[in-house]
Amino acid sequence: GSSSWKGVAEREDVKSAIDFARSNEEIERIIIVGYSFGSAVSLAISADEKYNSLVDLYVLIAYPRGFITSFIFQSHYNLAKTTKPKYFIIGNQDNFTSVSKLEKFVDGLPGPKEIAVVEGADHFFLHRESEVARKVIEWINGQDLQS
Repeated sequence: GSSSWKGVAEREDVKSAIDFARSNEEIERIIIVGYSFGSAVSLAISADEKYNSLVDLYVLIAYPRGFITSFIFQSHYNLAKTTKPKYFIIGNQDNFTSVSKLEKFVDGLPGPKEIAVVEGADHFFLHRESEVARKVIEWINGQDLQS
């Protein structure tokens, strides 16, 4: 499909993916990983208690938190209230936000939460994808996911 840029249909897509994953008895954990607009949409589903209770961790890469994006994504920002662990990854040369703007946003969220900064990377992490993947894997492996 195509993006609605409002995120309502996209949030329903994430919920459907969670429903599908939970219908498989072999899947023990759900970790939501979103990139850019997808990270805002992914974190916004945490406002729905049913779905938030089904998610174990949120990984949010290149979360768009800037002046222009605030007009488009404000409804997503207002929905981000989960106390589930959240891991944000941002390049210090991100084209759509700054580290300080993301830090200010994340400071206002309930914990646990963490921000990792990739030095020299922009919003797209060009040629830095492996570094981002390593950070995500290390963070997930460091989480206590006991039943």
